[in-house]
Amino acid sequence: MEINLKRIIPKEDLVEEEVEEKNIYNLIVHYICYMLNEDLEKYVNKWVLVDDQLIILQEKTKTMREWKKKLTDKILEMMEEKGLSNKILSISNGELSVQEKREYSSLSYSFIEDCLEEIISDKEKVADIIDYLRDNREIKTVKEIRRKNLLTTK
Repeated sequence: MEINLKRIIPKEDLVEEEVEEKNIYNLIVHYICYMLNEDLEKYVNKWVLVDDQLIILQEKTKTMREWKKKLTDKILEMMEEKGLSNKILSISNGELSVQEKREYSSLSYSFIEDCLEEIISDKEKVADIIDYLRDNREIKTVKEIRRKNLLTTK
């Protein structure tokens, strides 16, 4: 790859034909900075495009889930009415059957506190346990890029 330093270095820096060693270093640093800025702009533009697509997909996914929930409720209601709750329905690429599944509520601090109060009569000990759990949770710090859309008004 050929580097065109004239394109990125001001003319006053390139006046001498023979460049000293320290000037070569400066030229390389300038070039690297230029390339990083150019690459950064490309990556930011790609990031914004991907973020835009994710927003659209999330909206579509939400709509599709709502539709699926409504259709599921209607199918279950109709199968119940027709006495088909324990039957298997053949479809073009498989089968549909009614299944029961357990859904657990979240394990919140208030739920844990309520349960502990049922088995430990000393409310101060219960409070200490809850404080201990809160204070000793694993905390993971991650960097992220957040987008603030200036085009929308809320």
